Amino acid sequence: MTGFEYYNEIVINNVCVNEAPDCIQPSNFVTSNVEGTSITVSWTDYSGAAGFMVEYGETGFTPGTGTMLNTTDTFVNLTGTTALTTYDIYVQAD
Repeated sequence: MTGFEYYNEIVINNVCVNEAPDCIQPSNFVTSNVEGTSITVSWTDYSGAAGFMVEYGETGFTPGTGTMLNTTDTFVNLTGTTALTTYDIYVQAD
């Protein structure tokens, strides 16, 4: 017998398995129009996400306890902010 004969079989060779990241991070995160009661936040999406979850709160807040917004845009207007207060802002691609 010369060579290999395969009948109704699939042969897979040189397989490489890599762990995918939990979520691809948005980049070019920018805050603008910072006013007394609102902040505009924008970012660039390289993941092709269908939407984003934005969470914000005063600096040091525990994630999961902040104000949460869902959007399909790559920007959001955060309202209810207070002048002269710093905030932590998280953006997650869904």
